[in-house]
Order: sequence, then C-alpha cells, then structure tokens
Amino acid sequence: MPILESVEGRDGATAAGILRAAVGYGLEADAYHAEVEELAGLPMPLILHWEFRHFLVLERITGRKVVLMDPAQGRRSLDHGRFRESYTGVAMTFSPGPAFRPRRKRLPSRDRYFAMIREHLPSLGLVLLGSLWLQALGLVLPLGQKVLVDQVLLPRREGWLWGLAAALAGAASAQALLSYSRIRVLQNLQATTNLALARSFMGHLLALPIAFFLQRGNGDLVHRLDSQGEVQNLFTERSVAALLDAFLLAGYATLMVAFHARLGALVILLSLTQVACRWAIRERKARLMAAELAAAGNASSVLVESLSTLETIQVAGAGRVFVQRWADARIPSLNAALERQGLEANLGAVDACLGHLGATLVLLAAGWEVLNHSMTLGTFSAFLTLQTLLLVPLSALLEAWGQLQGLGSHLARLDDVMEARPEPGGDRDPGKLTGAIDLAGVSYHFPGCPEPALAGVDLQVKAGSMVALAGPTGAGKSTLARLLLGMHVPDEGSIRFDGLDLRTLDLPHLRRNLGVVHQDTFLLNDTVWANLALQAPDLPRERLIEAARSARVHEVLSALPQGYDTVIGENGLTLSGGQRQRLALARALAPRPAILLLDEATSALDPETEAAVHRNLAGLGCTRIVIAHRLATLADADLILVLERGRVVQRGRYRELAECPGLFRTMVECERGPNP
Repeated sequence: MPILESVEGRDGATAAGILRAAVGYGLEADAYHAEVEELAGLPMPLILHWEFRHFLVLERITGRKVVLMDPAQGRRSLDHGRFRESYTGVAMTFSPGPAFRPRRKRLPSRDRYFAMIREHLPSLGLVLLGSLWLQALGLVLPLGQKVLVDQVLLPRREGWLWGLAAALAGAASAQALLSYSRIRVLQNLQATTNLALARSFMGHLLALPIAFFLQRGNGDLVHRLDSQGEVQNLFTERSVAALLDAFLLAGYATLMVAFHARLGALVILLSLTQVACRWAIRERKARLMAAELAAAGNASSVLVESLSTLETIQVAGAGRVFVQRWADARIPSLNAALERQGLEANLGAVDACLGHLGATLVLLAAGWEVLNHSMTLGTFSAFLTLQTLLLVPLSALLEAWGQLQGLGSHLARLDDVMEARPEPGGDRDPGKLTGAIDLAGVSYHFPGCPEPALAGVDLQVKAGSMVALAGPTGAGKSTLARLLLGMHVPDEGSIRFDGLDLRTLDLPHLRRNLGVVHQDTFLLNDTVWANLALQAPDLPRERLIEAARSARVHEVLSALPQGYDTVIGENGLTLSGGQRQRLALARALAPRPAILLLDEATSALDPETEAAVHRNLAGLGCTRIVIAHRLATLADADLILVLERGRVVQRGRYRELAECPGLFRTMVECERGPNP
C-alpha cells in the first residue's frame, strides 16, 4: 500500500502517521508547538493542525495574507485573524534526509483517455474532414463579397449577379448539409466514448480495496464521475472544435494578410493581446477550479450521507441541522465558483473592450487606405467581413482554452481513482472449494492505529463445520471476517483456503465460493428476482426459489403484490428488517457457496424464525462462519472463538465455555439477565 494511503485510517490522519510517512519518503521530520508569530521563522512549507480536525499545508505568510493548501478545499488565502482562530498550535517541518530521492512531479495522465479515443479515429477523421470542408466553405462569403463589389457592382455587370448568387447559395446549402452530418457523427462519437470511459472508471473503482473508500466520501466519488463526463467532452467535441477553429483562424488571418499586410498584422496583434490576458490568469483560474471541484465533492458527500440516513434524520427531527451541514459544505464551492466567475466576467469585459477598440482601429485604418487609393472598396468590404468572421473562431478558441485550463483539475480527480492500485491478490483460480480454512498467526493493524485490531489468531476450520466468533463490540470479529474475504491484508501470518494461500488467489474467483450476509443489508431498487440473482445472473429461477425456501422467506415473497416480480424499493424499503435479512441470505445461498459468512445476519429475526433458518443452513453442508451477539444462536457451533481486544481469549463449544469461568460465561450471564 502506498505510504500516504497507509497514514489515514478510520479516524483520519494523525501527526504520528504523517511523520512516519515522511520518514518513509526519506525526509527528516520534526513536530513543534509553535505560536503564530514563530511560524515565519520555520522552513516552509509546513504542515499545520487545523481546527482540531485535520491537517493542511502552510505555503507562505505575507503582510496581509496566509496562503494555505487545504486537501478539502485546495489553495486558499486567509487574513491573519481568521488564521489565528483555526490554527491549533501544532506544526511539522520536513527536510531531505540521506535516504531522500527526488521524484518527478506527476502530471495528470492523459494517455488512457487518448488510447480510448484512438479506437474511434475513423469517426474522428470523418468529423475532421467534414469540418475542414465546412471551414473552406466559410471562406466563400468574404471572397464572394470582394468579387461582388469589385467585379459586379462597380463595373455594373448585371449578368454576373445571378451566377454569383447561385454559387453563394450552393455553398450555403452544402455548408448546412455538412454541418448536420458532422453534428450527428459527433453526437454518436460522444455517446460511445462517454459509455466506454464511464465503464472503465466504474470497473476500476469497484476493484479498489476497501481502504480507498474509507478515506473518501461516497458523494465525492459520484462527483468524480461527473469529471469523467467533462474530460470526455473536452477530448472529443472541444478538442476537435478547437483544432478546426485554429485552422479557420489561420485561414482568415492568411486572407487578411493577403488582402492588406499592415492591416492584417494589426488584427493579429490585437488577437494576441486577448491571448496574453488569458495567459496571465491561467494559474489563478486553475487553482479556483480545483478548489471548486474539491468543495463540490465534499458537499456531495454530505448530501449522499443525508439521503442515506433520511429516516433517522426525520425521526430525530434533525432536518434543520443537516440542511445547515450541507449549506456549510456547499458555501466553499459557491465562493470558489463566484470568484472564478468574477474573474471570467472581468476577462469578458476586457475582451469586449479590446474587440470594440480593435474594430474601431481597423475601420479607421482601412478607411484611410481606401481614401489613399491603396485599397479597393471590395477589399475594404471583404476585410471588414473577415475581421467579423475571425472573431467567431477566436472567441471559441479562447473559451476552449479556458475550459482546458480546468482539464488538469478534472484529470487529477480522476487519476486519484484510476491510478489507485486494485486489491492485492494473486492470479490463481481456486476452483470449487470444499470449505476448509486455516489461519496461522494472523495479525492486523488498521493504518495509523498503534494497537492491533487482531493479534496472533490461529484457527482451523473443517469443511462443512460451523465456527462462531464471539466477543464484545470492537473485539475484532468483523475485522477477522474482512480478512477472510481478502478486504484487508494481514500484517503477519497466513490465511489458507483448502491449503491455498490467500495471497496467491484471484480474489474475484475466490469470492465466488463465498456467500456473505451483513447486518446492514444492501438491496437493489428492483424486483425480487433481480435481487436474488445479483451474484449469479444466469441461475435458473428454480435455484432462486430453492434459496428463498432455505432462508425461510419464500412465503413472504410469494405474498407480495406481484410476487417475485414486485419492485421492493430502494434498499428493500417495502420489507421489514427481518424480511430484508432473509432476502439477503437467500441471495447469498443461491450460488451454493462453499463457505457462508454471516455477520449478525439474523439479528432482526425472532428466535423461532432464527432457529429454523439455522436448521436449514445446517442441512446445506457448507462451512459457516457466524458472528452474533445473541449467544443462544451459537449453541450448535462446532467451535466458538472468543475474542477480546483482537486476541483469542477462549475457544471451545458452547456448553463448556458457558460452564467455564471467563469472558464467554460473563456474556452468557449478561444475556440471560439476573436470576430471579
């Protein structure tokens, strides 16, 4: 795992974790308790503790402003008063050590997007060819205008008028037809590339380890998918349009220089002035765009969080609190957007001023040339038309350049996903497992946490047996389950399935042998059939019904308004908690897994239904790993592993553990309650 990713655990980054990461990169790091006045004397940039919540980078301190780089909001400037309110007094400095090796600055990767677009080069070539013809036809108007004035109107050649009109009308018709064809081809190209990029993004995202998602909000990841759409649009429509506008701009400029060299040079100089204005603000605009995207992603995470806990919010009457949380998260994005839009508005005003000034200068200069008989009226008319036409591709190019300045921000957010390493694992297909599991000396730390979540766990599970994990909350039961699923990698020890080391196995193939049911079930907003077939879409419906019977939910599902064809709502909204759990259990049973992992999977069931479900599961012959706080559920387990603070403190069958002094008996007595 990359060092920086290993810093942040479930509780966020810690100062100790950041210092360890710095040492891993070969830096010498020191932490200080420093007052605001002392910061200017420390080598910058610094990492500061901020608002007792997270860390950010202090870039520099000026007489009026403090410049910060905030991971949540990007680069921002604060006055000294606001800085004092949020700075907590902890600062960290870094300098290169003997083991430090300079690294090249990583630029956002464009290769994968170009590679995907290269697959559609024939369509792009067709669009480009048609567009070039469009640009060529666009030059017909100013040339025709020159001919009309100099060769038809002034010499009064009436016979030429209708022929010239027919030629111009033909050119206009061809231009309209080519324009329509180009738009249709480009629309199809956009749809195809958009789907391909989205599939690539989602496929890679779902292959990433769980640690990646612990460090990022769901709403932020959804917002990054919007960035993918922006990148696709820039690489297809905008890039093609910009290329063609550049050709057209060059064509118009060449004609203007050919008509009159000095006036053409004047127009080019005025255009370069507008380009220089764009160049002057490029870095500031890119910073604002990055800050806006980061803040919008954070606001999206708050919104998704609110919608996913809507019932809790309504029951608690906390709607106003969550609205305020969302508004507070949205404000930085709006502020960055307003600042960026203000910058663009100022630039637009400068462009308009330069445009009017340029038009006036060219009109006066061209008029002077006509009065001095160094330019014909036809050339004068055509030159002014060309200047007007030149403004169209020039404005489009400047706008495209402005959008391309934000491309780096979008690519950086996408690269954070696309360059993350997929789940570690091997390439060995385990085939169909029998269900035997062997853990030897397994230990695991959550990144950034000093205490182990699991320490020295040994366990042998026979195929077809039932092993239960018991212990208080936070003992490490669910962590052990995640290790079995390959969602975490042990720091020490080994996990084997049928004698095969987990580290050598292809995880997707391994998980096809596993059926998993969590306490918090996830169900699709779709039919019962679709939910049952989620893990194995090709299973016959008889198998799905068989699984529903084993989970004791068939009668419930058959009684729904449309039976198994009923749409059950988002996350099974129309079902009770126990019905949702049994439906999730049926889904896990449908592929007939060799190993069934149940993490509080029957906690919402009444004791009678729960006992019946476990009797059915016992008859299936698969290995069962069961986590339950209701200890009576574990009475039939072949082995109970009792965990406390990540260590195995007891093991045995239910009766012997309940009769032996220790943690398990204490838990049983607490569950039974005081004796009357």
